[in-house]
Amino acid sequence: MLLDTRRAWAGMLLAGMTLTCQQAQAVTPACLTHQAAAGDTLIGLSRQHLMPSARWQELARLNRIANPRRIPIGTRLCLPLDLLRGNAVPARVLTVVGEAQLASSAQALQAGDTLSEQSQVRTGQHGYVSIELADGSILQVQPETQVRLDQTQAHESVGLLRATWELVRGRVTSWVRPQPEPKPRHQVRTPQAVLAVRGTEFRVQVTDQLTRAETLSGKVAIDTKANTQQVLSAEQGMLIDGRTARPQPSRLPAAPDIGDGVRHFERPVVKLDARAVPGAQGYRFQVASDPRFQQMLLEARTTEPVLRTAALPDGDFHWRVRAQDAQGMEGLDAVGRLHLNARPEPPIPTAPGNDGRLRSDTLELSWTQHPEGTAYRLQLARDASFSAPLLIDETLPGNQVSRPWRPGRYHWRLATVQRGPDGQPDTGPWGDARPIDLRAAPAELPSPRLTQEALFFQPPIEPGQTVRLQVARDASFGLVVLDETHRELPIRMARPQAGGRLYVRYQATDPDGFVGPLSAVQTLELPSCVETGHGGCVQSAAGPLTTR
Repeated sequence: MLLDTRRAWAGMLLAGMTLTCQQAQAVTPACLTHQAAAGDTLIGLSRQHLMPSARWQELARLNRIANPRRIPIGTRLCLPLDLLRGNAVPARVLTVVGEAQLASSAQALQAGDTLSEQSQVRTGQHGYVSIELADGSILQVQPETQVRLDQTQAHESVGLLRATWELVRGRVTSWVRPQPEPKPRHQVRTPQAVLAVRGTEFRVQVTDQLTRAETLSGKVAIDTKANTQQVLSAEQGMLIDGRTARPQPSRLPAAPDIGDGVRHFERPVVKLDARAVPGAQGYRFQVASDPRFQQMLLEARTTEPVLRTAALPDGDFHWRVRAQDAQGMEGLDAVGRLHLNARPEPPIPTAPGNDGRLRSDTLELSWTQHPEGTAYRLQLARDASFSAPLLIDETLPGNQVSRPWRPGRYHWRLATVQRGPDGQPDTGPWGDARPIDLRAAPAELPSPRLTQEALFFQPPIEPGQTVRLQVARDASFGLVVLDETHRELPIRMARPQAGGRLYVRYQATDPDGFVGPLSAVQTLELPSCVETGHGGCVQSAAGPLTTR
């Protein structure tokens, strides 16, 4: 059972107890200071607060009390912390993300598991564990970390919890619930130092025979293996190698500027960025589903203050980024929120092409089919902002639409509709708007002017256009007798003396290079004629002489 901290703290305050560090000799132990009340005796206090093996005579010696049964009211007594009666209380696993296990049994950790003293937690490459102590303090174990819970003792008679973690390798972030006593009772031990706190947020990293300590709030007392004591204030860091006589604190990098407000994304690729921090050598990005970053979804280190990822599902998330200096110290966090609504993804338009130009009296649009799509929403407007009135705003079952439409410049966009978890239609985000330049369809080709030697074609083109004219003996244009492109009209074609049926079509190209569709195929019945000696037709008052 976890300690009821509110009841315990209330009991401690009622007893008038505080922690203090005696200023007499260096050998004097850390104490819980008790102000004597009426009826207090050393024997009674010893039975109430100290371990069974502790003797009241030790209290008499430390406090220089001659008569253990008569203590003046108001006397401040030292109760040694190391002699306080305590019970081992388990820690509780709050959250587990990815691979995490108990090192002793290789048993996978799960939320709700309890950890007793000497339990050792090991995380994998993408593993995160949040562990809560009995007083509400939390240790967040980061990926590729090994940490052991050495001690977690609850001294319920005085409302005090003492906890010691040993960080073997990797990274942890600790949030220790503020405590009213001045003496730190939470510790993180590393191969190079002991970090003690009583109410703060700090990070510790062990790597390459080094300990990096980063204090985010409050203060951290550091005892190094070189027998030096330091105090690390908020927004300070320290690199400890165990050999330097007195390592010096340094200021942590400032939080990057990420601006204000929630960032919204409607595409699977999310881009998170910040302004560069002067002197930064890298950045660490983290994304979680909760504001305390216990349910971590993504973590990445980058050389520039920008992260691109397509690994997030749709939803609302919290993200943060911090800079790293040349010593590997990580600074203060810039924290933001993001909203991702990218699914179902919009279909990909297939027609018309990217230029959107179309010569037709019919609006013809098509797109790919989404594997989970049940329908598609189409909008057509005259402006790219799709402000009212919309010309089309419909949900269509298929992946194409064809309907008569007047020429003009338009914009269109699509969204996929799928069946949601509740069985109701779920419409995804809009795709990128596409332009349409719908131009008039090619007009019908007038009949050519016919002479004894030639045919003269006058396609109905617009100023600046060029025109391609094709004439063939068959409807499939396999037997082409003319295929020419001209800027000037009319187009002259030598008259076939054999006459017969000809198939004719044309294609206009706009000044901007857009090649329109081929016109409808038209047929021309051309009579044969009596040839002259020069290959022309014999003329009469009624025109060329034809054969029958």
